Amino acid sequence: MEGPNRSARVIGYPALTHYPNLSTDFMSKTVAEPYRDIDFTHARRGPVVPSDPGNTRIAIHLDIQVLDYFRDRVEQAGGGNYQALINQALRDYIQQQSLLEAVRQVMREELRPIVEKAKDSGLAP
Repeated sequence: MEGPNRSARVIGYPALTHYPNLSTDFMSKTVAEPYRDIDFTHARRGPVVPSDPGNTRIAIHLDIQVLDYFRDRVEQAGGGNYQALINQALRDYIQQQSLLEAVRQVMREELRPIVEKAKDSGLAP
């Protein structure tokens, strides 16, 4: 793109000149002056605070009702981290599923001889 709006364009967004009533006070040079002399030559991209070991940062889309539920639970508890609460709910679900599968396996193993005996005696189809 060429012309005076080149630096004001971002892919998918029109140039700022398309908005004649837009206030540009937030772009004043005096706001940026204290940061003008910062040397970013050795800067690296990434989080300012690294994640805890064993945790991974992801982006996930959740229903607003799900977020509201967990945020409300945290608020009712007097504070905390709703993300930790979501993580614990997922862990509990995984543990519950593992427990259910273990119970099902035990039931299959325990009932197998009874079902076979019933089939042999003609009581089961």
